[in-house]
Amino acid sequence: MEIYDNSSCRDSKDESSATGYVKYAYGPVVVAYQESYQDTLDGGRDLEAEMYSIAYTSGDVSVSYGETEVSTLGLGATGPQTTDGDALAVSYTMG
Repeated sequence: MEIYDNSSCRDSKDESSATGYVKYAYGPVVVAYQESYQDTLDGGRDLEAEMYSIAYTSGDVSVSYGETEVSTLGLGATGPQTTDGDALAVSYTMG
């Protein structure tokens, strides 16, 4: 887990961030999960993110898939907004 706090820095935006992740590999399969959070203390919007991925490698071929969800926690009438992303990658290595 990593934690960042810049509230004591000159010209800081009074924010703190934290992220934590788990990664597990067994043979050709790798699975990963991560969560992160950014707290803006000066009245700005906070951010939350959740990500996961799975990858499989066999010889010269690799296939991976991942998903990301980022939520912006709004203020007042704006409410929370969520952005989702998906990715699929296939690669072949020669030589």
